[in-house]
Amino acid sequence: MVKNLIVGCGFSGATLAHKIATELNEEVVVIDAKNHIGGNCYDYYDHNGICIHQYGTHIFHTNLKNVWDFVSQFTKWNPYMHTVKGLIDGQLVPIPFNLNSIHQVFPKSIADKLETKLIEKFGFNVKVPILQLRGTGDKDLEFLADYIYEKIFLYYTLKQWGMKPEDLDPAVTGRVPVYISRDDRYFQDKYQGIPLQG
Repeated sequence: MVKNLIVGCGFSGATLAHKIATELNEEVVVIDAKNHIGGNCYDYYDHNGICIHQYGTHIFHTNLKNVWDFVSQFTKWNPYMHTVKGLIDGQLVPIPFNLNSIHQVFPKSIADKLETKLIEKFGFNVKVPILQLRGTGDKDLEFLADYIYEKIFLYYTLKQWGMKPEDLDPAVTGRVPVYISRDDRYFQDKYQGIPLQG
């Protein structure tokens, strides 16, 4: 009789099963509602040899060396730094909206003023959820928040979840913050990549 049962074979379930089997030397049964391992990070090669990310592309990223080293036992990496551009009034603009985005869409005098106020209020290299930016009480920052809200968050959120951003849990809207930085990468973690063979 097997005494270890793992329900779900995403990252957590697969990691726990591996550790039980290799470190405790015990049998483990893993079950999942899906017919494959990997959870929502599952990918496969189609008949043309193209790697398909069934549930959308996922990039592995962490600041923890021990996590990176653990996962690196199972794959070599294609180094990859994810950047996203959104089409705003005919321009491709860095997303999350950052200082580069501000300088791209606003005249220099307005962009400089907004940059100064953001840094004074929140600091540099800080991520601020859009709803927090809207509640600052500063008319210029609220103008920026309303601009970003309308141009980026409102329609994306309606399309993605069928809800307005303010009706979502703040943890969800916080995932796509305003980034007070000039770093256009989507993630800032030290270790980033996509498994070389999927």
